[in-house]
Amino acid sequence: MALHLLVDYEETLSTGGRLCGHGVMMVDPGDLKVLWFWFDSFGFPPLAPARGAWTSSRLIVDKQTPRGAGRTSWTLDGQRLVQAVSFKSPQDEDFLMVSTMTMRRSADPD
Repeated sequence: MALHLLVDYEETLSTGGRLCGHGVMMVDPGDLKVLWFWFDSFGFPPLAPARGAWTSSRLIVDKQTPRGAGRTSWTLDGQRLVQAVSFKSPQDEDFLMVSTMTMRRSADPD
């Protein structure tokens, strides 16, 4: 049986615009790598999923597109989950941080 994690995201930008996204995470049954599909209102469809694996308490997935390389990581820090997104264009030597997000576990709603 395959399990999937679904993520919906919405952010109001300082410009007044909105960024909306939808993610799907699963484990590839063939090689047991984590697959991360991400769709957002920037409009670039995923050509292929990002692929990666857990290293200690950090999950790192990487993908390559004609526009450059993307890297997303999730780090467990106590009751917090920190997500970091970085990007490297074909001209860059190193990844540049795009965003970070800290998520905290909340109590179940009544």
